[in-house]
Amino acid sequence: MANYYAPQHVNCPSERLMREAGTPQAKNQTLHPSEQKYVRARKQIAKQSMQSWLGPNMTEVYSGDFSKLSVDDAPNIAISVSGGNYRAALFGAASLEAFDARVRSSVDAGLGGLLQSSAYITGLSGGSYLTTSLMFNEFPVLSDLVFGNDTSGIPGWQLDVNLFEPGPSGEYADIFFTHLYDDLGAKQSQGFPVTFCDFWGRALSYHFLPGTNGTQSFASNTTAGNHAASLSYSSATQLQTWKDQTMPFPIVVIDEYSPQAQGKAFGDTGDLPLTSVVYELTPFEFGSYDPQLAAFVELPYLGSTFHGGAPSSCVNSFDNAGLMIGTSSCTFHQYNVTDSIYWKDTFEPLIANLTKVFGEREPGQEMDVTSVANPFYGMHAGTYQDAQETNLSLLDGSLDVENIPLLPLLVKARGLDAVVVLDSSGETNDTKPEGLSLLATKEKAVVLPSGTINFPTPFPNSTDEFISKGLNVRPVFFGCDGPTNQEEAFP
Repeated sequence: MANYYAPQHVNCPSERLMREAGTPQAKNQTLHPSEQKYVRARKQIAKQSMQSWLGPNMTEVYSGDFSKLSVDDAPNIAISVSGGNYRAALFGAASLEAFDARVRSSVDAGLGGLLQSSAYITGLSGGSYLTTSLMFNEFPVLSDLVFGNDTSGIPGWQLDVNLFEPGPSGEYADIFFTHLYDDLGAKQSQGFPVTFCDFWGRALSYHFLPGTNGTQSFASNTTAGNHAASLSYSSATQLQTWKDQTMPFPIVVIDEYSPQAQGKAFGDTGDLPLTSVVYELTPFEFGSYDPQLAAFVELPYLGSTFHGGAPSSCVNSFDNAGLMIGTSSCTFHQYNVTDSIYWKDTFEPLIANLTKVFGEREPGQEMDVTSVANPFYGMHAGTYQDAQETNLSLLDGSLDVENIPLLPLLVKARGLDAVVVLDSSGETNDTKPEGLSLLATKEKAVVLPSGTINFPTPFPNSTDEFISKGLNVRPVFFGCDGPTNQEEAFP
């Protein structure tokens, strides 16, 4: 069958593809116009949902007439789903089910309605599996998303099928690998680097994205869309639920391995320094609000060649949805630079085979990152660390230790009032979080130029303090008594 995974070379459009986002320091920080339009409509829905959710209890949280509040004055809420692979995806799904107004038991428990009252949702790594799957399955009830619903045509997540050895006793593994290698080969034949992150993202697509229904379908590449091979992240804007602003605005966080990044990694487990640029991905654009860059490229044209913000050659469909969540979870760099047994036994043989098949045609290419033409090449040479790098090496959004995708929600132009964090980091022996990700973001607020983001205070100074106060075993509120002026306020 025709292969749709490969990006396609296209003519560059006449309209500008690069957006300067501005900074709080210059008082010119802006959002993408289409994000502004979506979120404003979404906030109107969220306001109505919040009024329905809280009902007679509204007076407990607001003393005035809530119905007379403008959309801009109503609470602006976001949900942030951490990384943690399958654990994070499942915990996040269970939490969103508990927040869902469509679930009677959740409404009876008092939380059902929070999901519909939220304007934004962020995810990285396993959290991005959830948010992206939820989006492309048209925002179903979470139990249907995970377990499937034949009546609604939702196949559910294929988590009972081995990621690399599908079928009874792995009998479909050979044909499964052949199909994935065909996809990757088609991409490489168009002149694009192929890495393990491509392979990882294609495998995840079979389990989380539309187009796979049951174990037997893993042996076929003739399913509708070839297991989401042709599904671009930017195509989400064509979904009916997107047009209706049914879902909170989604953002995926991705890190980058830069040879130019300065400083040490945070804590004992960090792989990337906090000075590294943190990128975000929406159906509209890819880029960063970090002041050293503060620029975005239109997402359909990610993978195109730019210089100084102007395109010289353009492509579409590099933003494959599976590759995007595969990149946000492509955590293998941290194992590749260690002597990890987990790495050597599980992934080193896979990467060795990929290197043998594809690496000879791309000498020097690192296989544990997603390599993409740097759309910001030649921009902000005085501040941007990768202004002279022709390619970006993108990888798991948590490798700077920020396993909670919180940074996009601290962007001042988004004006969030509250962020509900679902932390599945699992650093302790009993897989509970220890506050490390939040501590990293607290430090990031110090590393960034003053005034870029505001992190809630007071906050524990160490993981030991976080655990000793029991903050990892119960819901906790931070920042409730913070400053009220716009310049210093935080969610």
